[in-house]
Amino acid sequence: MSFHRTTIPRTLLIVVTLIIWLNYFTGQLFDVSSTMKAWAALMWGFAAIYANLMFFVNNSSHIMKKMEYWYFRAWAFVVAIIFIVIGLSFGESSAWFTWLMNYTLVPASNASWLTAFFIFIVSYHKYTSARDWSSLFFVIGLVIATVGQIPMFAANPVVGEFGQWFYTYPGNGVMRAMYLSVAVGMLIIIVRTFLGLQRSLAEKRVGG
Repeated sequence: MSFHRTTIPRTLLIVVTLIIWLNYFTGQLFDVSSTMKAWAALMWGFAAIYANLMFFVNNSSHIMKKMEYWYFRAWAFVVAIIFIVIGLSFGESSAWFTWLMNYTLVPASNASWLTAFFIFIVSYHKYTSARDWSSLFFVIGLVIATVGQIPMFAANPVVGEFGQWFYTYPGNGVMRAMYLSVAVGMLIIIVRTFLGLQRSLAEKRVGG
């Protein structure tokens, strides 16, 4: 691959990542980091507009050709149109938009949290069948976190206070550790790819 398609993007990514990290831990590069985040937000907005455009283009093609499961795409198309039309016509503060959010999107999002129940079952089954200590700790933590967030139990002052403490400190601590681990791993892969010690997935696919 050519120089401008590989080395320059990787170098920019490493430099930007290091600047944002240094500002996060030291606070010495606030202006530079803020400018980079503003540009990132601008590019994210462009990417979001492009993604929505591709959503309509691809779905329209699948619907017109009546490809497999085209009716699901048609339903997604209709729902997206309804949200866009009401949002642009009446605004996000309108009663129509609020009704859509509260009675369609929020229930659908809450239903997705039911997957935690299946995660609990899988972890419990793994512990009981293999006596895996890591699964045991996961199950215990999941039970504590779940009980602490369920309104029926959280209404109790003791349980509610403990649930909030568990969510704020151990829960957030673990999540930040996970994010930091992923970020460090990504930076290591970028550096290894930049030094030629590891090929990127794109290079493998094109045989570079």
